Amino acid sequence: MKRNSQSIYYLLSLLFVISCQNDYPEYEKGEDKTTATPTLSPEEYWEGWVRVKFHRETGDNIQLVTTPSGTTRTEVSQVDELMNRLEATKIERVFAEGGKFRERRREAGLHLWYDIYTGDSQNHARTRAVETLGDSPLVDVAELIPVYRQSQSPVEKYINQPYSLALETQEVRKAPEEEAETPYYPFNDPELSRQWHYQNFGDKSGSRAGADVNLFPAWGITGGRPEVIVAVLDGGIDYNHPDLAANMWINQAEWNGAAGVDDDNNGYIDDVYGYRWGYNGNSATSVPASGEILPLDHGTHCAGTIAAVNDNGVGGCGVAGGTGKGDGVRLMSCQVFVPDKSSPDPYENTHSTNGFPDAFVYAADNGAVIASCSWSSPSLNNSEKEAIDYFIKYAGTDKNGNQTGPVKGGMVICAAGNQANEVKRYPAAYEPCISVGGIKWDYTKASGSSYGDWITLSAPYGGSGTDNAIYSTYPTKSPNGTPKGSGYGYKSGTSQA
Repeated sequence: MKRNSQSIYYLLSLLFVISCQNDYPEYEKGEDKTTATPTLSPEEYWEGWVRVKFHRETGDNIQLVTTPSGTTRTEVSQVDELMNRLEATKIERVFAEGGKFRERRREAGLHLWYDIYTGDSQNHARTRAVETLGDSPLVDVAELIPVYRQSQSPVEKYINQPYSLALETQEVRKAPEEEAETPYYPFNDPELSRQWHYQNFGDKSGSRAGADVNLFPAWGITGGRPEVIVAVLDGGIDYNHPDLAANMWINQAEWNGAAGVDDDNNGYIDDVYGYRWGYNGNSATSVPASGEILPLDHGTHCAGTIAAVNDNGVGGCGVAGGTGKGDGVRLMSCQVFVPDKSSPDPYENTHSTNGFPDAFVYAADNGAVIASCSWSSPSLNNSEKEAIDYFIKYAGTDKNGNQTGPVKGGMVICAAGNQANEVKRYPAAYEPCISVGGIKWDYTKASGSSYGDWITLSAPYGGSGTDNAIYSTYPTKSPNGTPKGSGYGYKSGTSQA
């Protein structure tokens, strides 16, 4: 069977990281002072917060202390005077100090970034705060903080329809308009036949053979490599899921260490499967930062597409889930979306945290060489660009820059977004990133997918029904899935591509 493998096998070569490289090009960053004028609608950035990068001579001397009244001060009088003018009550690091990676992070200038809470909720007040900070000689960059949205179709979040998990579901259905290929399945996972996006035989009505990622031939070369760690910057992964647990990255020092202690000196406590960044809501909705991962629908679904365990006789398969010999890639859960406690369904409805920049840096410092980013915003600020650049440069290396991973340097793969227009979405449109748009199972563009010359490649997006949506894992305790609570189900969007 001769197939067009161009689309796969660019993406597969990226995901599996078969070949090694010695260096990754640095992307030039301008030296000019930057003041980010707000260009987003009010709901698209963090209310009351401004992010700044202090001049190095200033930032090197900042030491955060909390006063008896509960406000935070910097021990740099000029900065504290500036905060008083803005009536700012909080100042927080954007990037953690990083433990044993502290010096590398400081060399990269990450310690110069801070989030300042002014409490201003009106557009003109936020603009004034950005301008005031940007005009200060103490500050190199002042910007608002984007709120990121997960890249799933608003119409096709999930589809709940009853079905059987039985092996007999691998039936062959012929498309009446053309001859289908003969289906074959290289692994024993009972729901692999539902994952048409891996190998589309054209056996379902309306589908066309070959509108897929042509994965089965690629599995003949490799099913993944356990030394390849994929950081999933998303909602938390269900690390106990029977189809994911064996492919989870595990921080052995924390696994075997004492609770409440940073056993591996990486700057994060109890980060066994990854880390969760916090959400600063009100007393009822806030979610603290923690090493405890909270499994959510979107992140778990994306993780299953990447590395659900193959050939284990359970559920479906992952692109790099191995060959049944413990040889799949490893999934690191970098939880940057947390449950919306005010929602009746916190597994599905989430809040964006302000931890996106630190998550990229955490992933690089802890061994990930691929970052999966299924979310987007109309803009990308300077702190996130620096974080992505850090990941691309330092992933796969130790604190001294020596290669420890399968490659020296990382790659960032991003969903293009589901805006159905040509407007650029970020971080997908940031030049160093690989952006993925969506197609349907008949080779046509998915109606909801963003598009344009900034898209690197396209892959199956899914559709509106269980036949043509993307099948993958759900948290086993989620009330969603198909059937509800089964641990499996469907989603559509560029997140699934």
